[in-house]
Amino acid sequence: MDIQISSFIIVQKDYWHNKSDNSPIYYLKDWHLKLQCRNSPFYDVPIHFASDWLNEYFLQCLDDDYRFVYMGPKGSWTPLHIDVFSSYSWSVNVYGNKRWVFIPPNKEQNLKDNLNNLIYNIDDISTFKDYIEVMQEPGDAIFVPTGWFHQVWNLQDTISINHNWINGCNIESVWHSLKQTLGNVEREIMDCKDMQNFEEHCQAMLKSLFGMDYYTFYNMIACIVHNRIAGLSDPSKRKLFHGYTIGINHILFDLKKCSEVLQMFVECDYIKKTSYFTEVKKDIYQIKEVLSNNT
Repeated sequence: MDIQISSFIIVQKDYWHNKSDNSPIYYLKDWHLKLQCRNSPFYDVPIHFASDWLNEYFLQCLDDDYRFVYMGPKGSWTPLHIDVFSSYSWSVNVYGNKRWVFIPPNKEQNLKDNLNNLIYNIDDISTFKDYIEVMQEPGDAIFVPTGWFHQVWNLQDTISINHNWINGCNIESVWHSLKQTLGNVEREIMDCKDMQNFEEHCQAMLKSLFGMDYYTFYNMIACIVHNRIAGLSDPSKRKLFHGYTIGINHILFDLKKCSEVLQMFVECDYIKKTSYFTEVKKDIYQIKEVLSNNT
């Protein structure tokens, strides 16, 4: 549920003062504190996680972000899940301890019920042992790779900073997950294939299920291409939203990855059916020309 942070704090104070075994436990998630306090440098992004196309695009073009603060009491937890967009994520504990359980890719089939739904709590299957368990203490950073299911428990009252992020190292995996999800959507409503604007309905469902549609995906790539090409000719454009500055090799790497994924994008069936993505081939040509002139 959505509540004001002030209301959550009131509820938590009451919980801490009057808690019992029957007291409900509330967990504050997805608080866009960094977005709300744009000019307050209360934390720095670890340099290992600095290449972040997702938040670069969302902040620049949509005035939104995937940077969150989580705050929960001892006993609160996050069910087994995979991160939005099949993105990377990182999490740093500011206060408290957490227990993480990670399921390697392609092992999750063993964690589905008779209706093929993913289980809610891995502890419900005591015989399943094919996982990695990590205890996170204050100051520890956890990196969650693309495609890894995970579940998290707060062992103490806990505050953490969490980012979802995408960059040149996982953009191809994100694209394949996006395309696969669209295929699943189309199969589910294949009996409606003859309806007007069938493809657009599929994109709307894709965005609801995956978090983004083909339009958002392309616009993100186009934003990164524009920014990186600008950075080649103007050093002042190499400074990213969190303060880090990227070098020429990083720019060229990003452009190469954008070119590769745009080539996959333009060759898929959906793109061939629509007139919206007329600029994709021009983008690919421009990137290749830039790379040729800078290598």
